[in-house]
Amino acid sequence: MTEARNRWTEVPDRVVEGEEVIITRFGRPVAVIVTPEALARRRVGDAIDQANRLRDLLDLARTSSSSSGPSPSRAADLAARLRGDRDTSMGADGFEP
Repeated sequence: MTEARNRWTEVPDRVVEGEEVIITRFGRPVAVIVTPEALARRRVGDAIDQANRLRDLLDLARTSSSSSGPSPSRAADLAARLRGDRDTSMGADGFEP
């Protein structure tokens, strides 16, 4: 943080040039400064990954169950896996990182 404060006026120029500036506190990353376009690309990529996982789970359910649908325990398992994927993709504040 000290270096960031001392060199803050350089940060926007570095980011515009394509650098991702990582801010650390006590040696641990606490923030990343990127262009809005880079952030949008990351969010789109995350959404596509989540959609692919959902598709895979639905395909698995479709191929492993009878024509009447998954059993109640299988449905509960799939729902729990989806909730787990959703919850791990959210930040500590409940919003997407």
